[in-house]
Amino acid sequence: MIEDLRAAAAEVAGDVVLDTAPGTAMRRWRTRYGFTQTWLSEHLGVRRESLSRIESGHSKPTLDVVAQFARVMALTGSVRAYAARMEKNGGSPNYVYFRTLGKELDLPPDTVDAVAREALESYSAKRDALLEGLGHEGTERP
Repeated sequence: MIEDLRAAAAEVAGDVVLDTAPGTAMRRWRTRYGFTQTWLSEHLGVRRESLSRIESGHSKPTLDVVAQFARVMALTGSVRAYAARMEKNGGSPNYVYFRTLGKELDLPPDTVDAVAREALESYSAKRDALLEGLGHEGTERP
């Protein structure tokens, strides 16, 4: 599982660094998980305006920003996948597990907690939106 986490962070970092428009890649990842610029910039340690400039192509992210971004996105993906597994198996999320993942990614506990909270909320919102498109019995609405 830890290897998957590191591979996910490497995938995100590679996607950003190797893209001809790194800011566009960052925006793609950010919106994929439903994060706002304000929320994400706080957890990247940059001002929202700086993130906006990066995403619009007016500036390039530093390697430190890319590394932190990759760690946050990798943790987010792992939290969401874990939530789906727990839901399928009738369990509930375990925050100790999230802290373990965060520690592997060298993220501080407060960042791990914030990412886990936001990832679970965005997962639930996406799941609810998908279920809303289906009828109560799992059939499409007329």
